Amino acid sequence: MRKKIHSVFLLLSICLFSISRADDFDDFEQAVARVATNYNRAVDSRGTRFEKSYKQHVSAMCELAKKVQDSIDRLKLGADLDMVWITEEIRQIYNENNKDFKAGQNRLKRMVGRSRDPTTLFKIIAEDIKTLKTMRFTTDNGGAVKDSLMVKRRLLAYNRMLRFFMKYQSSYRRRKDDDSFRKLFDRRMTALENLAGSLDSDLRSKNPNAGIQVKLAEETSIMLKNFEELYKSQLKKKTYTVRRAGENTTVSALSSEMHFALQNIRKFLIELDNAGVETDPAGKETAESAVQKESASMENRYEKMSPEELNAELSRRRREIYRSNTSMDGFDRDVLAEYLASLSREQRKQYNKYLREYRDEGLKNNQAIRSAVLRLHTGLISGKNTMTAREMTEALLRLDKLKKKELKELDVLD
Repeated sequence: MRKKIHSVFLLLSICLFSISRADDFDDFEQAVARVATNYNRAVDSRGTRFEKSYKQHVSAMCELAKKVQDSIDRLKLGADLDMVWITEEIRQIYNENNKDFKAGQNRLKRMVGRSRDPTTLFKIIAEDIKTLKTMRFTTDNGGAVKDSLMVKRRLLAYNRMLRFFMKYQSSYRRRKDDDSFRKLFDRRMTALENLAGSLDSDLRSKNPNAGIQVKLAEETSIMLKNFEELYKSQLKKKTYTVRRAGENTTVSALSSEMHFALQNIRKFLIELDNAGVETDPAGKETAESAVQKESASMENRYEKMSPEELNAELSRRRREIYRSNTSMDGFDRDVLAEYLASLSREQRKQYNKYLREYRDEGLKNNQAIRSAVLRLHTGLISGKNTMTAREMTEALLRLDKLKKKELKELDVLD
């Protein structure tokens, strides 16, 4: 019955090990990935130490969700980004799928109205996390996103929920037993309709000379009304004729009207974007701009650090790289490249020596890589630093270059 949930988080998953201090959002991303990756095994591990550890990770995920949500709410990024609701729903689904509940499972599920497994929720929260990453979201200093996005947060939220509708509306009509997903869909559509109304009035009052005929509220209402009638017709198994407001119409007509409204909405959004319409105050300077300013003199900054400060910074960055590994039985290629970039020439030679030894012992390549990195990483944590100040500076600059490349690839919103 359960699906291979770990595939949803192929780009996010990591092993069960302790978290080093980082941005709460980074920790949350890893916590969700950990819970997703190990879900099926945890359900089948009642009474084991694995189950006890897994429950602790679920609790940690839910606590981190609250911290991330505080920053989302403070920045007013959108009612659709509700990490607390999703993670708590995942926790409840896990509790009800735990073997303690197996005896009366079907009756219990009908009573609580939840999904059989959290596959869809894991998929959606992974998409939400990716969206926040493209916005350069951070929880540091109360929370921040890219400066350029602060003036159009509500338009971005509307567009995000509209894309969610486009992607999942057919799934909603098909998946009659995925109750948690359907509840989440309903919540987001309510938020979409409410946001359309407030945007409509604000856009008219604040941009009277924009030359755009804004009808977001009207078209959103038409789109959702026809979608609801399509869904009701499916419940009644009516495949052609639908009675509406004292007259008959067809399912095809409902679908056509829904998509026509959607077409009009997308046209409005393009016009608003081309007109450079702003819907939100810019707010304070965000962490993104601070990072950009800092990066301009990063090399200077490292040269002014003492060897102890350089070692502390490099060790912190290395720990973050290590814990972001996405492979359960090896080491993700991109993460490995980043980790190796943090090493000196001699440390790289030591890694290659370990790798050859494990391969000679008969380990498969991915297992040999994992073991070699673990052995080296443990030694670097517990041993004395052997890198010179110049080597540490060069390693940090290599990592900055890789980070800059990653951010550029994510930069899709401007």
